[in-house]
Amino acid sequence: LIIRRDHYQKQLEETRNEKERLNIELLKVDEKISTLEKATKKLENENAKYLSIIQDMRNNSERQLEEQTNELRHSVKLRQMAKEQLQHSNETRAAQLELVIKQKCEDNLKLHALLENIEEKFKGRKTQAIRSEEFHQRFQKKLNDLLQKFRAEAVNTDLTWLGEENIQYAVDLFETTIRTILQDEPCFHHLVERVALFMDIGTRQDNMQLQLPKNDSENEIAKSHESQDLATFKKKFRKEIRSMLKEYMEKQKNELSRNISTIINHLEGVEKKIDAVLTKRVENMKAMITLMDNKQNDLRKIEEELDHSTALVKSISDERKIRPERKENLWKLNKENCKLKEDCSSLKSGYMELEKKMESIEKLQKQFLHSFSALQLMDQMITSNDRCHKQTVPKSPVETFQSSTLQCTTTTSSTPVHYSPENERHHEEIVHRGLMEEISENECNK
Repeated sequence: LIIRRDHYQKQLEETRNEKERLNIELLKVDEKISTLEKATKKLENENAKYLSIIQDMRNNSERQLEEQTNELRHSVKLRQMAKEQLQHSNETRAAQLELVIKQKCEDNLKLHALLENIEEKFKGRKTQAIRSEEFHQRFQKKLNDLLQKFRAEAVNTDLTWLGEENIQYAVDLFETTIRTILQDEPCFHHLVERVALFMDIGTRQDNMQLQLPKNDSENEIAKSHESQDLATFKKKFRKEIRSMLKEYMEKQKNELSRNISTIINHLEGVEKKIDAVLTKRVENMKAMITLMDNKQNDLRKIEEELDHSTALVKSISDERKIRPERKENLWKLNKENCKLKEDCSSLKSGYMELEKKMESIEKLQKQFLHSFSALQLMDQMITSNDRCHKQTVPKSPVETFQSSTLQCTTTTSSTPVHYSPENERHHEEIVHRGLMEEISENECNK
């Protein structure tokens, strides 16, 4: 019994140690489970966050992609329309410029022809003035030659029968007609007055010839007066003719100078107009060139923006290509999360099994304690029997043990316990069986 008791105590200590070890392992498992639960919660939160971020990114990327595609299409349409309008405006502008250039060339040709005509007219006027002056001089010379010729013929003796006075009258009349012809503004009234004067002088001479017998001395005096009057008249007439010729020459010079100055002024004005028109055309051409340069710069900017938009579309397409990889990574993360969940569930199941084992061990411990208490009672009974044996006559050990056990059972328990070797064996078999089951379970767990 002592050996059994020691054996039971050892088993009890081993079970206690095993229980402590199992409790420590359970604590460790609980800690691991708590850490794993925290990790799983953290991973679930992170996964939820990542899923929300991915969903937001998908929605935002799709929305942004649609907006960008719509904007790009709209901008491409607008730029295409702007290019077409610009091209159309350039074509119309070029056509207008061609027409303007043609018109200006025609205007230049007309101006050139007009200048040539003006120069020709100016030259023609000069030549005409020179020719008219030469004609006037030649005509004057011719008339003067005729006058000298007539005067020479008047001195001829063949015409004496006409009378000197009549011949002189004809010569003077011819001279007055020549002077009136050579005037700047010939006046018929002046010619008539001169002819009437000569006729009056002729009639006076005729009357004087009729009155010759009356008074010869008076006739001579009258002739001398008439000859003096005629000489003074001729002088005055010649002076007047010369003054008239000078005035005519001055008038011709003034008119020529005025015409020349007007022509020069007109030519200067035409040259200024031509210069102004040419400068204006040059400025317009410069402005058009700058406008064309600005439009070319605008076209370059539009091309650069189109290149940027194409690059943006390419980047968006690349991002779409990257999306499957992101989905695959997310699928892997979800798979790992599922594995972690399975591990956690397996750990929970292991923990539940350990709890069940601990419950079974506690039951065995209770049974063992019950058996141990029975053994203690048996020990007490043996010690009491030994005391009784010392006091009384000694009996056989079996009888003393049975009697002591019976007494102890009767005194300790309220219900009577009938002790027998069969009951003891049965009790030992139960304890042994429980210990063997516990050991086998421990070995299985190990």
